Amino acid sequence: MFHICSVIKNKAFMITFQKHWNAEIESLLKELNSPQSFEKNIIDTLNNARRTGIFPNQIINALSLGLSIKQGNRKYINNNGFNWIS
Repeated sequence: MFHICSVIKNKAFMITFQKHWNAEIESLLKELNSPQSFEKNIIDTLNNARRTGIFPNQIINALSLGLSIKQGNRKYINNNGFNWIS
């Protein structure tokens, strides 16, 4: 049976996660000193997630990887796990 209370709780739960994701994405964009156009593209991508198939966790992972590279880490991932670039 479907209850409206569970919908309200789930919606509040998702809003909480959405706020967390948004804050994390904003923080990473600031650390990367990204241009405004890049931020607009990310917003557009997330607003059209059903069409693009790209979701906040994927954006966060990509931005985190970019920041790590910018900070000088030379680790990368392939099908066999992590490797170091010589």
